[in-house]
Amino acid sequence: MLRSGHIAVIGAGKTGKGIIHLLSDKGNEVVVYDADSRIQKTVKDGIKNNLKILVQYGNGSEEEITQKRWDVIASV
Repeated sequence: MLRSGHIAVIGAGKTGKGIIHLLSDKGNEVVVYDADSRIQKTVKDGIKNNLKILVQYGNGSEEEITQKRWDVIASV
């Protein structure tokens, strides 16, 4: 069971990635699962790249990227 502030996101497509960003920005610890093993392997890099783009546009800092509280899990 997840405690308050601990959230699981099922699916790491475009919508899932957006949800991960939103929830982790609000200080929640987020785990993400996707049934597609190819997505599991690429989701971390995809999210990190999106965060770097935010920094380039002045919507965050490098520090914030390392403070994001999310991880990919292989099974639920």
